Amino acid sequence: MYPKHALVIGNEAYMRSPIQSCVNDATDMTTTLNAMGFQVQPATNIPYEGMQAITGRFIQSIQPGSIVIFYFSGHGIQYNGVNYLLGIDDERLLLKTLDSQALNVQNVIEAIHTRQPRLVLCILDACRGYEVNDTSDASRLYPSLYRGRPDRLGLGVGLAPMQAPPATIIVFACEEDKFSSSLSQNQRNSLYTFHLLRHICTPNTDIDVVLKNTAADVQRDPMNFLQQVPFRYSSLNESICLIGSNGMNYPMGMQGGYGYQSYQQPLMMKAHHAEYYNPYTDTYHNLSIVPFLFHRNRKRAVVHKTPPPVVYGYPRQWQSYYQ
Repeated sequence: MYPKHALVIGNEAYMRSPIQSCVNDATDMTTTLNAMGFQVQPATNIPYEGMQAITGRFIQSIQPGSIVIFYFSGHGIQYNGVNYLLGIDDERLLLKTLDSQALNVQNVIEAIHTRQPRLVLCILDACRGYEVNDTSDASRLYPSLYRGRPDRLGLGVGLAPMQAPPATIIVFACEEDKFSSSLSQNQRNSLYTFHLLRHICTPNTDIDVVLKNTAADVQRDPMNFLQQVPFRYSSLNESICLIGSNGMNYPMGMQGGYGYQSYQQPLMMKAHHAEYYNPYTDTYHNLSIVPFLFHRNRKRAVVHKTPPPVVYGYPRQWQSYYQ
C-alpha cells in the first residue's frame, strides 16, 4: 500500500466572471477521496496567494512513493501555450503580470515530482470561457473565448496541450481549445466531475480504465450540449488502481478478485449485487456511492452478497524515476 495525497481546489466566486458548480465539485471530490483513504487538503473560493500557499504546503507534505492527485475546478486559461489556474481575485488580471497572478500548472506538476511520487494524477475541470484585459489598451477587451477568437498576443481558447513528465497523467475535462460544461444531470456538479465521481471509487480497476469510462460517459451524456470530449496525456507505464476491495491501492499485477470490468459492472460491483441501481442519480437504495463505501466497512450492513476474497501476491520491485 502506498501513501495517498490529494489537493482539491474549487473556485467559483470570481470577481469578474463567476461560474457555478465548482465548490460542489471540490466538496464532493474531497468527500469521495477521503472515503478512498486519501489525505486530502481541500480549498474553495481562494485568491491566487491562497492557492500558491496551500499548493506549497501540499507539496511539502507528499511522501516519496505516494500516489498524488491534484484536482482543480474553476477558471483556467492558456497564454502562449502555458496553462494557468485562476484565483477568485481576478478583477485586475493582466497578461503582462500573469505569472504573478495565476498558478502555472506545469510548474506545479514539476514541483510535485521533486517529492518523488509514484503517480501524479492532475485533473483540470477548468476549460471554461474567460476574458482577460488587454494590457496594451485598457479600454479594449480581448475577444471573448466563448466565440473562439484568440488574440494575436497568444491568448487561446480553453486550455493548451501539455507534456506529461514520467509517471504522470494530466486530465482535461475537454479536448484542447474547447469548452467544458458546468451542467449535469444532478444539477450540482459539472458534467465531467459528475461522471468522474461515479467511477473514481471503483475498486480493483486500473486508473486508465476509470478515466476511459468517465470520458465515454461524458460523451454519451444527453446533457453534453457542447459536444465535450475529455482528453488526457499520460506517461504512466504501469497499471495502478486507486482503491481495492479493502481500501488499499496496489499495482494491478498484484490484484486478485474481479480484474477488468465492463462499463456497468464496476457500478454494480460497488453495491455487491444490491437490488436496485439508478444510473441517473447514481444511488443504490437511495444511498449515494460515498456513504455506501462506509456501509461496506460496517459489516456490510446493506450488502446482499459477500464478494470473493482478494488474494495478494508479493509486491513487485518498482524502479523509481527520480533517485
